[in-house]
Amino acid sequence: MSVLVRWCVLVGVAVFSGRSTAANDGTTVTPWKQDRFAISFWVDPVVPPSRFDAEYAIVAAANFTVLLGGFGATTPETVTQQIAAATKAGLAAVPSICGGACANLTGAWGFQISDEPAVSAFPKVAPLVAQAKAVGNMAFVNLLPNYASPAQFDAPDYGTYVREFVAQVKPNMLSVDHYPDFDEDTPRSNKTKSGYILNLLVLREAALSTSPPIPFWNFFNAMPYGGGSQYDISEADLRWQMFTSLAIGAKGVLYFCYWTPVGSDFLRGQAIMTPTPGSTPDNANQSPGPKYPMAQRINSKLRVLGDFLLERTSSAVVQAAGNRTDTTTIDAPGCPILSINGSNTGDTWSFLLGLYDQNGTVVLVNQDSNHPALATLELAGEPPLKELDPVHGTTVPALDDSPFLPGFQVSLLPGDARLFFV
Repeated sequence: MSVLVRWCVLVGVAVFSGRSTAANDGTTVTPWKQDRFAISFWVDPVVPPSRFDAEYAIVAAANFTVLLGGFGATTPETVTQQIAAATKAGLAAVPSICGGACANLTGAWGFQISDEPAVSAFPKVAPLVAQAKAVGNMAFVNLLPNYASPAQFDAPDYGTYVREFVAQVKPNMLSVDHYPDFDEDTPRSNKTKSGYILNLLVLREAALSTSPPIPFWNFFNAMPYGGGSQYDISEADLRWQMFTSLAIGAKGVLYFCYWTPVGSDFLRGQAIMTPTPGSTPDNANQSPGPKYPMAQRINSKLRVLGDFLLERTSSAVVQAAGNRTDTTTIDAPGCPILSINGSNTGDTWSFLLGLYDQNGTVVLVNQDSNHPALATLELAGEPPLKELDPVHGTTVPALDDSPFLPGFQVSLLPGDARLFFV
């Protein structure tokens, strides 16, 4: 039996506001506007400022676009140096607010206000967010995931928690961390692939509920940690998380983690950067590990797709899954794909379609992070389907990947995505 699940939120505004407002002193303030798809991380390089330039060049070479601080610079002096070095490397900076001491520094996108606040903390967070917005800064507040308990987020359910944040705090962006376990045989609450999707759908709805819509970002897992993450994260797992976020409407994604943190929860390492080996591993001197080229490859493609979608609004999200003989009809007016199946993939198949531009643009994601897939599409026909070249960012004709088979075939690596439009 094929499965079709569709989420649709109708909105009338497709870009983030750039209207100027007047500050209390009479000067004109332009609200913060995201100018690139955000690719960042948790745990920036923990090094002296003298090494910022060299380390941030390594960050930029892996196709990251934003430096989220909080670890390597925690005073006004070092944060000032961090902003300058990030800017030099072509990275937007979102440093620590230093308990308020850095709030008046300039040159950054904005500052980190709070991490995982409960509803009871919103009255304290709201004025800090308002202050950041008043000077044209982004106010970065990261919310709890949907596998936290009601006692942790201080609300009867997760949807209420996020809606209360939007209503009370009035943010100019949303963020959440969700680290799914890829072993679906032992699901733990919503800490699963399906829970990841449900979590992002709640943020998507909240982001589109504002006028104009605000962007949402999310942290995803890139390394094993503690006792609750048994397995390391493969390149396909990375792709699945990042491109699933893109399909659902995210305007930014953040790795957990870039720099290997100190502590018993991280003894297995496997972050993007690896401590120097020795009798006592040198955590202050880290070099690119096996995950670095993985991130570099995926980020390169994600930058192209993400920037193309940056000022486009998510119009619907469709999940389609089934067995070899099943076909799912895509009930989305304006979508160039009329139906989809995985009859040439294997015994089962699963795809996620993220629709933008009133359904005329499609991000097609293979939801199997273990096997490649061949999606068989029935196309509307006219106008002809186009594809975004993920290397050059140019428009190219969409080509059938298996022209000997009936229908239009799209080949996808495990967890991978492609972007089509008319």
